[in-house]
Amino acid sequence: MHRFIHQSLSRFKFLEQSRVLLAISHGMLVALPITITASFALLITNFPVPAFRFWLENLFGGAVYHTLSLVQNASSNIISLVFLLSISYSFERSKEPRVPGLYPMTALCSYVAFLSGSHGQFSFERFSSQWISHAIVIAIVSSILLEKLIQLQKISPRKNNGESSLFFALLNYLLPIACTVLCFAMLNVVLSSILQNPDVQELLSSTILALFKDLGRSISSALLFIFILHIFWFFGVHGGILFELLSRQFFIPGTRMDIVSLSNPSMEGQLRTFIDTFVLLGGCGSVICLVLAVLLAEKRRSQRTLAKLSLLPVLCNINELIIFGIPIAFNPIFLIPFLLTPIVLTLSSYAFVLLGLVPQTVYSVDWTTPLFLSGYVATGSISGVLLQAFNLILGVLLYLPFVHLSQHHHTMSTKQQVDQLASQVQEGEQVGKIPKLLNPDSSLYGMAHILADDLAYAIQTNALQIYYQPQVDDAGRLVGAEALLRWEYFQGTFLYPPLIIALAEEAGLQRALGERILQTICTDMESWRKEHGLEIPISYNVTASLLEDSSLPETLLEMREQYGIAPGLLGVEITEQAALSLSANVEACLESLREAGAKILLDDFGMGHSSMMYLQNNHFDIVKLDGSLTRQILSNPRSQDIIASIIYLSRSLLFDVCAEYVETEEQTETLRKLGCQKFQGYLYSAPLEKTKFLTFARSLQTAHETIQHRLAVKS
Repeated sequence: MHRFIHQSLSRFKFLEQSRVLLAISHGMLVALPITITASFALLITNFPVPAFRFWLENLFGGAVYHTLSLVQNASSNIISLVFLLSISYSFERSKEPRVPGLYPMTALCSYVAFLSGSHGQFSFERFSSQWISHAIVIAIVSSILLEKLIQLQKISPRKNNGESSLFFALLNYLLPIACTVLCFAMLNVVLSSILQNPDVQELLSSTILALFKDLGRSISSALLFIFILHIFWFFGVHGGILFELLSRQFFIPGTRMDIVSLSNPSMEGQLRTFIDTFVLLGGCGSVICLVLAVLLAEKRRSQRTLAKLSLLPVLCNINELIIFGIPIAFNPIFLIPFLLTPIVLTLSSYAFVLLGLVPQTVYSVDWTTPLFLSGYVATGSISGVLLQAFNLILGVLLYLPFVHLSQHHHTMSTKQQVDQLASQVQEGEQVGKIPKLLNPDSSLYGMAHILADDLAYAIQTNALQIYYQPQVDDAGRLVGAEALLRWEYFQGTFLYPPLIIALAEEAGLQRALGERILQTICTDMESWRKEHGLEIPISYNVTASLLEDSSLPETLLEMREQYGIAPGLLGVEITEQAALSLSANVEACLESLREAGAKILLDDFGMGHSSMMYLQNNHFDIVKLDGSLTRQILSNPRSQDIIASIIYLSRSLLFDVCAEYVETEEQTETLRKLGCQKFQGYLYSAPLEKTKFLTFARSLQTAHETIQHRLAVKS
């Protein structure tokens, strides 16, 4: 399976990176609210219970039914227009032109120009669901053509002083837009003169109908019909058009077609009901099988939510929500199961009826009749229900590997993009300037936007974690801990913390994130005090922008009092680099934090951005040595001199010194000789989640009490 997944992903990689497929996929997602609205309105108005329909149609004199019908019509009758605009807009956003909105406007004009009749009239019906394929193709082709024409245009109008720059920017697009619309109008004229009708969809349907007339009625023609129907659906063509055309003119006319054995005319059955009941479970593609497979195997929250929303509609064979929601259309990963599942279910159903295990479908049922009920009504037998259950299980098994494939593909692609974002942040840290991650011009803008949305959800649902890295003194006692933010975005994989902070800063989530971190810390500290009698000083990192928020001291004071945390046990850490650019507002905030009972820690001191004199002009309770000094303490005498100077200064300025990144006994011993008495690093412990940190704290407390007891006994 892993080999299959790897080979499949390599084949699909070039498709996933295609701007065309991305625009179609994103456009379908943008149109999802309209699709959901149409699906649920259709479900209610076509619910296959006569008593319910009668009640709904007469409720308040039919006003409710009429209102729902208007909602359904307002959604489905313009769905092609929605797709046209959303897909062209998605294509436009991938390049972010100077004047947004021109691509959808051009696509709309091109659509009307191409589909207008010979006398220039345009029917509003051509915005309905039957014309989705035209909308998709014209949205993409017009967008590509417009982009190429803009690139070919070399002349740019010169901006005059005092004139609107927007006006001259629009002049740049005038000729490309006009030429694009003209091309579609000319294509309409050419096709009308040759075919008498520019409706490519109708031409395809007529060609397919002629093909079936040559093949005759057989199981082979039924399978071909299923295959072509799903090819249409996959490329955005509403399959109901083909279904109605062929079933009216070929499969059903005059008689009930015998799909089981043409040589046995006594065995009769309606093909339309047969396909609806046993093959198209949930609509084209047997998508109820996909919905169940997603609910069984998918871990992505968005996909599971979509599957839950789709479950009720697909039970009544309304499939647009799941097809355009995932989306299945134009999604190469789901092409195989989308085509294969209904073909396999056709063969299995054919075999069961042929063997006499299931009666033929001799009773017509409404197409919205729910699964299992339709199987019983169509056959008049419980065996029809059992066949549906068998096909349902078979379809789920066929879809499951591809759900895993889609999930694995998404995970690998997401990890790669997240790693690239983390690398950008790391590079920015080295030069002292974090890049803008939510920049529409960036190729990673989409991933950064998704991460920002997920971060907002994680803050809201308290899905973020706080780990604690212990700080130990030279006597082996626990003297505090640093709270570190962790976000397990993938199973077993945590996001780079500075990336989380950068996203929060850009997305305006820093205040909400800071409050969530502080609340989590206070909750843990309260638990340790009440349940275990431990009062452990905890510090957490605060960004310079958060210190600009005058509400931070008040929030800290409120939480400290709410959770019963003693003054001095909570501390805020600011980096040396941030401290260098302290404004008057930040200075005031730090002073208010001290008044609220918080300790102030200077983190990463000694990075080379400041001097010793900086400590004389500002009050800090604890100064934490930068890791570069600690790591080089054994090999670089200058590091020892700098640390010795900081420790000497700490005695006169009354602040403590804590060495970070302590990893060996030799480092610890050298630091002790220089006068450092507090240590933090992997020699003592890695950052720990709260339960393991509590165990560590209690073990140190027990060890220290044991030593004190032995000393007391000896004395």
